[in-house]
Amino acid sequence: MPSTNALTEGQTDFPSSQPVYLTLPPELLCEIFSYICDRTEPLDLIPSKEYIIPGPYFLGRICRHWRDFVFSSPSLWTYMHLVQPALLSKRKSQVLVALLAEYLGHSEGLPLTIRVGIRHTGLPYTGGQIQRFYQPIFELLAAEHHRWKTIEMFDSTYFVTEYMNPSLPQFPLLHSASFGTPVRPSVATVDVTLLQNAPSLHNLSLTGMTLPDGAPVYHHLTYLTASKLFCEDVLALLRRTPNLQSCVLIDMRGSASARATPRTLRPITLMHLESLTARNCAALDELLEGIQSVSSLRDFRCTASAGHHPSLTSLKHLLQRSRCKLETLQIGMGLHLLQEGVAKHIEPLLQLSETLTRLMLRFGMDEKFPETVARILDPVRMHPPSHTSETDEAEEKSPVVCPNLKHLEMEFYGGSVQPVLRMLKNRWSLGIAPQPNSGPVQYGGRDFVRISSARFPEWCRRQVMLQLTEQIEEGLAIDFVPETSEERMIKLLFDSGFQ
Repeated sequence: MPSTNALTEGQTDFPSSQPVYLTLPPELLCEIFSYICDRTEPLDLIPSKEYIIPGPYFLGRICRHWRDFVFSSPSLWTYMHLVQPALLSKRKSQVLVALLAEYLGHSEGLPLTIRVGIRHTGLPYTGGQIQRFYQPIFELLAAEHHRWKTIEMFDSTYFVTEYMNPSLPQFPLLHSASFGTPVRPSVATVDVTLLQNAPSLHNLSLTGMTLPDGAPVYHHLTYLTASKLFCEDVLALLRRTPNLQSCVLIDMRGSASARATPRTLRPITLMHLESLTARNCAALDELLEGIQSVSSLRDFRCTASAGHHPSLTSLKHLLQRSRCKLETLQIGMGLHLLQEGVAKHIEPLLQLSETLTRLMLRFGMDEKFPETVARILDPVRMHPPSHTSETDEAEEKSPVVCPNLKHLEMEFYGGSVQPVLRMLKNRWSLGIAPQPNSGPVQYGGRDFVRISSARFPEWCRRQVMLQLTEQIEEGLAIDFVPETSEERMIKLLFDSGFQ
């Protein structure tokens, strides 16, 4: 029988009973806490109820170990979120000033991330009331302008106009700025002189706001997000940001006829733009026609709801003018839309995209969509009896559409998946295996690369897995898009013959 001492000695090999969260290395704990403190919820979507952010004070209340850690980590105090109602009591204003002063002190001179949002609770208020309660807070923030790295303001125009422009000379560290206001019939203008005084500013986001007429050109801006603006306001922004590399447009509104942009203005050329994304944008055709060239464009994404889908003709013309080497194309139409006239524009658009490597298409309930796309991309063309032998021979010698295509995503809830599966089989068996991490290649004749990954709607999983078994075993990667309850209901209605 082992001795008691032997059993006691063996206990040192057992794991410690100390909680795991107390044994994390400081570097990992700092990463986790930074993620918690750096909240990213859009200020305009924060609920009107009391909003509590788990910052350093909250984390420090868990245990003594965490309290000692947060008070010895200045970086955790650089994230400042002030989301408050328009009307503050005097007591609450004093508490916020004291809390903000504590944050600024503990941050020890590090660059700051500041988010200020004023919530509207329905109670009437005046600009004088906001000034009285928020002025001490704004003055504290303004005094640290040399430390601003990221600033986000929602419905805080008073702070911008009264404190950021006339009194603050330079923002040497400011890298990202966001300004927003609730949607109104007319778009507000914001006189952000800070754009000229922030040489490191690269990322600008505007929601329901635009720059005033006569604003200078901002050559240092490279990333722009514009939301809820009129088409002509977006065009005016693009004229003032010629060095953009990425542009995201969200909920763009159609042109206001009284403020329509004159056609005599200089065409817009964005030589460095690599990525353009448009989500639910009206008048997108007008916007694309207003751009002369995007020679560096590699990524174009357009998702649309009912009434906002583009014709795709304007996109085709833009690609023709620019002669860019597009690599990623995403086009998503509303689930309920029958896209008459859109499918016929897909073919000439894809024929221009010889360098395309990723294609993502969503066409809702257009039953002709899967067959049309499959016919365009299939290297083995299937022709009706009306085709002549001369036409067939000419098409057999024509180059394959999208010869560099490696990834295909298709979402549709009408029509058959069979033509698409046949096309994938043909491109797999006849295509060249793609090289890992390789870019587009100039293929000659009818050479083309295999489609090595594809994504389908969940409802066709069984057919896909059965018919592509051999290709999957050889390396074809297949994924499926989970269905929402609405999509499942629409699919059932479509299958039952309901129109």
